[in-house]
Amino acid sequence: MKVYDSKGNIYECDGVIVTVPVAVLKTGMIEFVPQLCKEKRDAIESMNVGSSSKLFLKFKESFWPDDMVELSLKGPVNYFWAPGLKGGVKKNNVLTALISAQNSIDFRNKTLEEITQIALDSLSRVFGEAPKKLFEKAHYQDWYKEPFAKGGYYFALSSDNRERIAMTTPENGKIMFSGDQCDECHSTIHAAMASGRRAARYYIQKFDVPMQFARIKPKL
Repeated sequence: MKVYDSKGNIYECDGVIVTVPVAVLKTGMIEFVPQLCKEKRDAIESMNVGSSSKLFLKFKESFWPDDMVELSLKGPVNYFWAPGLKGGVKKNNVLTALISAQNSIDFRNKTLEEITQIALDSLSRVFGEAPKKLFEKAHYQDWYKEPFAKGGYYFALSSDNRERIAMTTPENGKIMFSGDQCDECHSTIHAAMASGRRAARYYIQKFDVPMQFARIKPKL
């Protein structure tokens, strides 16, 4: 099979793993020739994509407990965690906030300063003046505005798994899909990772890839 990119480059291969987000698939930016089976086309059309964004807050020093994995509060910025392995890397002094659904849509009309202030106000209800006194800088990422994301996580409106089953079934033995929509624990990063491993395992078995190549571990 052949894969064509936007610059006219051509890549020949025996199989492809498609990892682009659901929202991008729904736009038709990627053309499949011949077209995908009806079950996959119907699944892509019916899939729902939420609006989500992330706010990264950098502080001079951490003020949250060492064992804090996540923090849920009331308000438009209501879910925080310390990013990194094993519950967060405290020495980085960073908190991440997930803003989703209508709150994420409403924030499209707000400045970074306004969004940051709302987040600091939320944290101050728990940690007093420390968040505002120790705050250094912030970065806001709206996935809706990213051309190769166009939205947040996939979410299902029913529990029959028909969409997931359609998307995880190999297409003519040559195309596999992976992403947060392709796993039972959908709408999470680890779901996307699990589906990617499953797709890779499919090709390893199909093409009888020697295990010394299949066991390469990523560098962390």
